[in-house]
This record gives sequence, structure tokens and C-alpha cells, in this order.
Amino acid sequence: MVADPQLAHLVSPLLRTNYERLKSETILYGDLDGSLKVESLDDPGRIVAIVVNDESGREEGSLFVLKYADHAAGSLKIELVIPILEDFVFTLGQANNDTSERDGDEETPEGMYTSGEMQVTFGGAGQSITLRTVAREAIRFLSVESRRLKAIAEKNRFIENGSHSWLRLYTTRRSVNRVFSYEQYLRSAYPPPKLSIAYAGMPGDELTDSELICDEWIRGQLHNRLGEYGTTQSISIRLGTFNVNGKDPSGTLSSWIGCGDNKERPLPDVLVFGFQELDLSAETLLYSTSTLKEEKWCKSILDNLGQDADSYVKLTSKQLVGMLIFVLVRKTLRHHMSEISSASSGQGAMWLGNKGGVALRLRIYDTVFVFVNSHLAAFDNMVERRNADYSELRRLLRFPLPPDLFGEPSMFGPNAGVFDSDFTFWMNLIKRLLFQRHLGRCFTELEEGKITFLPTYRFELGTRELFAYDIKRRPAYTDRIFYRAGSHLSINQMSYTSYMDVCLSDHKPVAADFVVETRRLEVDKLFIILDGISSVTRKLFDDSLGPPNVVLSAKEIDFGRIFYSTGEIREIALTNNGEGAAFYRFVSPSETSPLCPRWLTISPEYGLILPGESAAVRFKVMVDNSTASRFNRGLYELSDTLILHIAGGQDYFLPIFGQYQRTCFANELTWLSRLPAPIRKVDMRSDKMRKEDSAPREVVRILDWLMDKGAAQERTSLFLNDGNMKTVQAIREVSSLKPPVLAVNRYRKQQCLDTGDPFPVDGDSLCSSMARTLLEFMRSLPEPIIPWGFHSECANVGDRAAAFEIMERLPRSIASVWLSIISFLSYVAGDDVDHPVKLADKFAPVLLRNDPAGSPQSWISPIAKRQFILYFMQ
Repeated sequence: MVADPQLAHLVSPLLRTNYERLKSETILYGDLDGSLKVESLDDPGRIVAIVVNDESGREEGSLFVLKYADHAAGSLKIELVIPILEDFVFTLGQANNDTSERDGDEETPEGMYTSGEMQVTFGGAGQSITLRTVAREAIRFLSVESRRLKAIAEKNRFIENGSHSWLRLYTTRRSVNRVFSYEQYLRSAYPPPKLSIAYAGMPGDELTDSELICDEWIRGQLHNRLGEYGTTQSISIRLGTFNVNGKDPSGTLSSWIGCGDNKERPLPDVLVFGFQELDLSAETLLYSTSTLKEEKWCKSILDNLGQDADSYVKLTSKQLVGMLIFVLVRKTLRHHMSEISSASSGQGAMWLGNKGGVALRLRIYDTVFVFVNSHLAAFDNMVERRNADYSELRRLLRFPLPPDLFGEPSMFGPNAGVFDSDFTFWMNLIKRLLFQRHLGRCFTELEEGKITFLPTYRFELGTRELFAYDIKRRPAYTDRIFYRAGSHLSINQMSYTSYMDVCLSDHKPVAADFVVETRRLEVDKLFIILDGISSVTRKLFDDSLGPPNVVLSAKEIDFGRIFYSTGEIREIALTNNGEGAAFYRFVSPSETSPLCPRWLTISPEYGLILPGESAAVRFKVMVDNSTASRFNRGLYELSDTLILHIAGGQDYFLPIFGQYQRTCFANELTWLSRLPAPIRKVDMRSDKMRKEDSAPREVVRILDWLMDKGAAQERTSLFLNDGNMKTVQAIREVSSLKPPVLAVNRYRKQQCLDTGDPFPVDGDSLCSSMARTLLEFMRSLPEPIIPWGFHSECANVGDRAAAFEIMERLPRSIASVWLSIISFLSYVAGDDVDHPVKLADKFAPVLLRNDPAGSPQSWISPIAKRQFILYFMQ
């Protein structure tokens, strides 16, 4: 082996990101030691180099061993990667074994090994390689540099804290750590990979992009072939979160647990409970090792399960001061669970743990689950602290990983994060969450089911009244359950609600039910399939196969007629007629422009096509509330030109277009009221707008119909029963529906609200559907009937006169709509004492909708909204 810094021009192109740099003075070229078994002994020549990455703000080094993929062409491929961790070993000895070996961590004396062939061994992370060399000076560089990088690893405790995640880009298709290789392809990468910035005329970093696309392709291949190496099995999970305010369990918890006489579905396979504020005493912060509270709550849960408790066993738990999480599982499932570990992190005052998080990680069959229970800083002025605490929990909650199948630790460190899983569930106590998620500052990785329950904080203790909130605190949705699916496995949320009958705390408990898909693997078969896929991917980057040749099945995409809130889908096929792989991606027209208009989605936006194969790309147009107003006014046109870039090939320009059908939904009331005719019959270029002086004709038509037919037929249930959404579409525009949908399909030539045609005269639940049409119309408005600028005044009115004074300051068309709706609601309520409250609760979140982009401090409480409406119904 000889030193050859000139080989740097062959090694450097293999580096994937700007954070890696090559130590060119460490590059060696030579022969493998004869005792080492490799894939082929016919070409034993190897290149060794040290690569350093500083993306994390510290240097992380690794030894790369490369071989020639094509000696004549001078192309290399990576054969082995050894991270320089605390266990890294570098030893020297004479090749004839006549002298004793010397530890490479010691200084190499001047004059030593000036002649003769040396034997060099590199080892670490369960791997090693031995080579022969006569390059004394290069060996000295390797010794000094590896010793320096090993010292950095020891100082930062890389093995314990984790490091070298960047090596995934270099090892995913090689058997450096087979367990990690197949595990990472079974779930989505976290953090999700991002392709380089690219736009028309600027293709970006095509090599790195192609590698990332290739990784996604492998994941897709394994998912599609799951039936060849495994099976799936569904399990049910119920999660419950409860801030108990320091109280011990009392009374029944059966509704929250999901058991008892009124249980909605069979008890789940897994029960996960998260508690906050188990103990509020000051002593708990200093002496937090007691499990007394945990034992009380676990016993209460089992007692509430009654006879069903015999079917469960407590699997594991984790407590940190006032935070507790524990898992109960069906006994029949227990022997299918493994790799159970826990983590915790305190984030409160002096990090004592009054705030922070506890988490559990476990494997069910061959599927990894993570459950997190956190309690973050309260009060509106602690927003930035909460965001910082969430980021810290995401970083510090780490779980020890078991050895791999070969008894060796993972080369990427011995621990995993909360999102290194197939499913992550996060039970959280936090305020002002919606606004912060909207800004992208926290919980953006997670999803949440639709909230249909009332705020869960702050209640007067001991009361069962529905709106018994503490008048000194604004009601808030502080108790939440989120989830993230990190793989192709399916997850379905079956329920998400609070339990008002549990009254021992100032919080109400919340629970959510899920049905998730787990996998059971035959690892030997998986290895065979992965090796087969790897043999394909090794050929994807062969430049000798010539440029890609991709043919599109269509030169343009015509979506035809596009209706509001009704998605329309088109597909085209991309066929690779070349001899090499084709990597494609859609790029934006310029550096500052988006990839496509907001009303269009492309799936997938990038991909890989093997020679002779085709890939389908789906395009979906959806004009919703965020864009409909501009389309209705003629400010947007439904047309664009997409740019499809082929790596190493040409760009394709793909025109897309359609004919948008305007609707009365999603418009400003003041503008809609000025239209001289139904919106489809108005020529925006020539028709003159009328004077704004009354409610829009569409609102008047709905209310007239309901007064004539609905109130007489379904007066007691009108608005309280949900109508049929497809009937709502028929009422708005029957022609947009495709048969067979409803009995009203025989009226497909009528388009009702948008054209002024007559409404359908029959149909399933037509009265309740007409009522829902009114609600959906109000929900679609860009701003609620009462503009957001008036909401703080609405919250503070003290009598009927003050409420009407606000109405007098609104535009006449808006006031007309408000008074028309309220008058009709008063008529529907009749003399029933409770009915006005029910109707007010139904309309409050619609007529006084919170500003999703505004500060939560400006939002009105449900009680204040209800009271404002009731002032007009008196």
C-alpha cells in the first residue's frame, strides 16, 4: 500500500453533502491482507481515507474503505465504513509477523518502519479490516488524525449520546450493519430527507438527490413486497391523558378507560395512560422516587376494568416527579413484545422535573412504538419557553438500543429518538398549541384528530355541568393526543374525545382510540429480498449506460370542469426507454416561486424509474376555501405549466388547465350581496354590481325554504342532526355529482344556489341537509359574519343593548344576514327553554369562528360566544 493524495479526485465525488470533507493526506492505496475474506480476491486493491463531518458543530470522523468499481474508468465504490468512536482501534505490525505489534494510538517513533511491508488493522463498531503498506508517512498521518478524532469521540461520549447519523447516506446499501440497514428501510427517514434546491435551469445536486430518491425507492419496494417476507396484523390501542391536579383517584373512571356498561367498542389490545401533576407538593420536587401515586392510579385503572382486568398485565411504566406513563397489555399479546425501554427529561425550574416528559419505547411483533407524555410550561407568556422545551424533549428523550443480531452495538450509537419508530404517540399538556403549530414552531411532525369536544380546562372542581368553567381563566384545549406514522403501515383513529363526567380535577381527561397495522417479519427472507434490491441499486449510477430517455404519456393535462371543494384527479405515465435508471423530480420555474400552485398537488413529486418500466404521477386539483374566493372573482385562472426535470437528461414542460365553475361559497358577504344574479350567470367583465343593501340571495333562499318546509317538518331536530354532505353538494350544484349518488340525481341539470335553479324536492334527510348547507356556507366564508376585529367587544358585552350596538356598526348586508339567521333560530327554538342554548352552541363556533392565524388571546370562549348569540334570541 502506498500513499497517494492524487486519488482525492476519485474519492471526493462520493461525498454526499457539503458537511463532509476529505483528509487527502490520509489516502492510501494497497493490498488486502491475505487473511481477510472479501467478496472477491481477484482484485484486492483498496483505497483507505478519513472523512470528517461537522454538521452537528463538532467533528465526527470515519474511516472509508473503497474499491474500484471499474479500474479502467477510475470509478470507485464504498466497501466498508468504520466510524471513529471511543472503541476505534488502529494497530501496526510487520507483515511477516516477526516483531510485536504496536498500538496505533501511540506515537510512531522516527525511523520506525522505514523499510519493509507493514500490516495495518483498523477496527471499531464490530468491524475490522487489515491491509499491507510501505507508506510510513501516510500511516503516521492516519495515526495522528484517527487519534485526534477518537479523543473528540471520547470527550463527547459518542457511543452513549449517539452520533454519525450522516453515515446513513454511505452505508444503506452495504452490509455494514445489516440490522440497521433493513430497519431504516421499513420506516420513513427522520428527519425526512430534503432534495437540493432546484429550479428551471438549475438542476441542483443531482448526485445527492438521486441517492435520496433511491433510498425512498427501496422503501417502496420493501413495502410492496411485504407479503414475501412478512405478514401484517391489526391491533387496537387506547390512549388516555389526564392532569389530575394532585388528586388521588376517586369515583368512576370507566368512561375514560373505555369500559363499563356504556363502552362503545371492545376493550383494546393495548392501554396507555399518561398523567400530569400527580403530586403538587414541594417535597416531590426534591424526593421524586416514590411510586405510591403510580400504584394508586394503576390500581384504580384495574379496579375500573372490573372482570376485564384479568385479561391485562402491566407491561412497563416511567415516572418523573408529577408525570407518569404506564402501559397495560392483553396477556395474550405480552409474549409478542420486546425491546422495552424508557426515557425521561426534566424541563422545569432548575430541571427538577416539574415540567418535561416521560416516554416508553417497545416493539410489538416487528413494529416499534413510542409513547410520550409531556407537561410543558403554562400561561400565555411562556410560549417561547414551551417551544424550546418541546425541542429539548425531542432531542433528549432517547432510548437505549439492544445489540443487533450479531451481538454488536449499532454503529450509529446505542440509542434512538422519539421519532425513530413506526408509530409515535404524544400525549401533551400545552396551551396555545394551535397557533404555534400554525407558525411551525412545535409539534409539526405530528398529526391530530379533529377536535369535536369542548375545552378541557379550567373547570370548577366537583361539578358536572357542561360549561362550569372557572370564570377567572379562559377555557383552553390543553389536553391533547397526537400521533405520527413513521412507516407505510396504516393507522386509523377511531375516536377522540373528552369525558365531562370525570370531575375530580380542574382538567377533564381525554382519550383516543386507534387501530394500527403491525408487521411480523421473516428476517432471512427479508435479507434475501434486500440483497436482491441492493444488486439492482448498484447498477443505477453507471454513467456508461448513456443519458436517460423518458417518454410522457401526455403532453398536457386537461382537468375539464372543476367544482368547488370537489377534487379532480388526472394521471400520466412516465416510461423509461433508456438503458440506465431515470431519476425525475418536478422543479419550480424560479428560485423564489413554488413548485406548483396551491390548488394543485403532485404525487409523487420525485421518483426513480428502472429501464423498461413506467411510473404513474397523479395530479389533483382542489379549489377549497383558501383559493375559491380569488377564483370566484376571476383573479385566478386554473392553468399553469409544470417543469419535469430528469437527472442527467432534459426538462419537460407540462401545461395543465381546466375550467373552474364559480360558486357562491367561500366569498366575502359584502361582495356576494352585490352580485346582480346568481354567480354562474354573472359576466364579471360586463355586468354591473348592485348596491350593497341586503343579505345575499343565497342565504335568503335557504332560509325561505327552511321556513316553508324544514321548520314545520323537523323543528325540534333541525340543525342538531347532521345532514347528508352529498345532498349538500346537490343543493349547491347537482351537476357536479356523478351518479349514482342520491335520489336527487334526476335533478342533475339543476344547479340550485350557484345558478338560481329550483332546489331538489326530495332526497335523503333533505331538511337536515338544507340546514347543514347553511352551516357549511357560513363556515366557508373567508371571515365569519362577525368580523374578527369585533370579537373582543362581543366577548365583553354585558346586555342585549350592547350586543345590538355592535350590530349597528356592521355593513348592512352582514347585519341582515346575522339578524335573518338569528330570527329563524328563535322561531325554531319556540317556547322550549333548553332549545335556544342548544342552537346557540351549534352556531357559536361558526358565526363567531376563531381566527386560526390570530393570537389565542383574541379568541372568544365558548361561553361568551353562546351568550352573545342568546342576547339576540331573547
